Amino acid sequence: ASYFSLIKWKKIFFHDHYGDIKNDKKIDIITKNIIRKSIYLGVSKELCKWAIKHCDVKKNYLLENIIIKENIVKKQIKKTRGNRLILVSNIHPRKNIEFAIEIMYELRKEEVYFLDIIGQITDRGYYNKLKKMIRSYGLKDFVNFNENCNNIQLILYNYDLALHTSKSEAGPLVLIEYLAQSLPFLTFSTGEVIQKLKEELQILIVDSFNIQEWIKKIQELLQ
Repeated sequence: ASYFSLIKWKKIFFHDHYGDIKNDKKIDIITKNIIRKSIYLGVSKELCKWAIKHCDVKKNYLLENIIIKENIVKKQIKKTRGNRLILVSNIHPRKNIEFAIEIMYELRKEEVYFLDIIGQITDRGYYNKLKKMIRSYGLKDFVNFNENCNNIQLILYNYDLALHTSKSEAGPLVLIEYLAQSLPFLTFSTGEVIQKLKEELQILIVDSFNIQEWIKKIQELLQ
């Protein structure tokens, strides 16, 4: 008998928030069978369409990302010279963090900028590559990593602008957190959240990775 026929599939939910769906649509046979026999919940329309096409799911629902807005008591901070930027992301090649470092290199030719990159290191080789890049660009004192922050809403008021340079996303949840705390951001056009924002907040979205376009929009938003 099939292994899967021995399982009672009563109310099994498969909650899918896979972020690399634009680049990787492959699936192994075991996961495909699990998804097909489950009630599928995707955080984006793109994921839901993929599940229907590739896994033949029968019960398919869109369950978009949400957050609970934190009411923050802001601590008084000593404002340092320059603009403080933040990028919240796991350290992984899909997140395209090297592009943010290239932006920093160009921005600092004219003004003082600092960038904090906050997230878990999920690819040590990529992390080491980024550290080497930072040193070679002379940004060691201006770009920092922090993998010990569990609630970014608590610290967002410290920053002037957020960046989101990921090439592929399902959500992304972090943009909703920026909105919740009224932090302006600049993001590449990917993910379900972007579809909600495009009509009213196009100024926050870039459709390419043209570095001069990003720099121009960053300067506009900071003004």
